[in-house]
Amino acid sequence: MDNRVTRFAIAVIACAGIIASAAGMAAAAVSPDEQTTMLSLHNTLRESTAASETQRLGQTVTIPDLTWDPAAAAVAQAWADNLLATNTFEHNANRGPYGENIYWESGSDPATSAAGAFQSWAAEAASYTWDTDTCTDQCGHYTQIVWAATSSVGCGMATDGSKAIWVCDYAPPGNFTGQRPYEPGVSPAGSPATGSPMVASPAAGSPAIETPSPTDTPLPTDTPSPTDTPLPTDTPAA
Repeated sequence: MDNRVTRFAIAVIACAGIIASAAGMAAAAVSPDEQTTMLSLHNTLRESTAASETQRLGQTVTIPDLTWDPAAAAVAQAWADNLLATNTFEHNANRGPYGENIYWESGSDPATSAAGAFQSWAAEAASYTWDTDTCTDQCGHYTQIVWAATSSVGCGMATDGSKAIWVCDYAPPGNFTGQRPYEPGVSPAGSPATGSPMVASPAAGSPAIETPSPTDTPLPTDTPSPTDTPLPTDTPAA
């Protein structure tokens, strides 16, 4: 038997338990413990990034903690359930005013998938260079997590017992072209986002990967490259 773990990631407060989906599979909503875990992981990374970048840049970098967003969680949970029931893996084109990170893995215990999803997204930090605002590989999940103007997150999870799908939706969304995720000496409230957020282009494998919604236009700058490439230009919001 192949016990290898397969992971793919693409950047209502649900009750714990198992519910039946239309396809006859099981969909597990986010438990209170998983909610706490996911929010804590997000905020720990935001805090550590702010601290390290403050020291590196010699100016104060402010990245406020996120709060849990029930409305975003409702959208995320419904989409996670849909992806499981339809055996698909793509962004929610009708998610409304949210940024979105999605992830799936199989061959491991779904009970540990919250940390797995987050670590897959967070690992993209190695691909992002703040000084040039460029990525050497996929980095949109990471930049969404540390986007200073984002103030809340809500997540959903669905599983059939061996495969787990996570969706996290963010408000306000991040990843606007021409803007870094944070700026030293600038309060997030003092630098409102302009333009439209983008969603990273499709790819397969690990680390974390995103698939665009139908209204998003995949751009060459979203594709992994051996050299630094500029962040994507604006695309229509989903």
